[in-house]
Amino acid sequence: MKLYFREYGEGSPIIILHGLLGSSDNWLTQAKLLSPSFKVYTIDQRNHGLSPHSDTFDYESMVSDLAEFIDDHKILDPVLMGHSMGGKTVMNFALKHPDKLKKLIVVDISPRAYDLEHYSLVEGLVKLPLATLASRNDADAALAGDVPVGAVIVRDGAVIARAANRTVRNQDATGHAETLAIRAACEVLGRWRLDDCTLYVTLEPCAMCAGASVLARIQRVVFGAWDDKAGMVGSVGDVMRHPRLNHRPEVEAGVLQEECGAVLKDFFLSRRGL
Repeated sequence: MKLYFREYGEGSPIIILHGLLGSSDNWLTQAKLLSPSFKVYTIDQRNHGLSPHSDTFDYESMVSDLAEFIDDHKILDPVLMGHSMGGKTVMNFALKHPDKLKKLIVVDISPRAYDLEHYSLVEGLVKLPLATLASRNDADAALAGDVPVGAVIVRDGAVIARAANRTVRNQDATGHAETLAIRAACEVLGRWRLDDCTLYVTLEPCAMCAGASVLARIQRVVFGAWDDKAGMVGSVGDVMRHPRLNHRPEVEAGVLQEECGAVLKDFFLSRRGL
């Protein structure tokens, strides 16, 4: 398997492997500190980060991935550094390929008894609805408790921005999917007017998001489920098509309404423990 990696600096090679549920980003600070004296490779192991995913996930396959990486990049006598799962990978690698490394470093907690304080984290992971999660961002949102609303902005048939609710994760009342997607689209295009763009969103926009769509001059808004408690595109009120506004986006409502509504219903039922 061809693994995603980043490299820093020049000198003797060091390869760093992250732990379970981690990624190469976890070692960015250490890699930059080492880069003046070493050439540092930080790797995403299989089923993590930006590396490919596979149903085969064991130390034998991860050792094989690491051997392939070293051979492909013609790395001679590297220092292998691993944390947690990465530590076990490099230890297994050293047992199988002792001629392919110079030194072995395992970075982990000391072998002593610890209080069992991670049950809540494990329980949260077990309860994740894996069948409905498309990415690590989806998992992050589910664990944080953000309402699963997503938004994408399309221009000329291409997605230029996407976002999900981050109100809980960012502790920001304005962190709705639509506002975040609008900000991202403005940054991509280098302008505030999005009058040639379409906004797609899971749920009928609230007053803030409807107003932001009007101010950004969004050409068209397409949403899935209606929101009879806070929706401002026809349910509680209609900000987008108010006759006194100087811009009124075209609106298409109820697209995949049942599917979008089911996602939201499942989320709220799970939050109530039902």
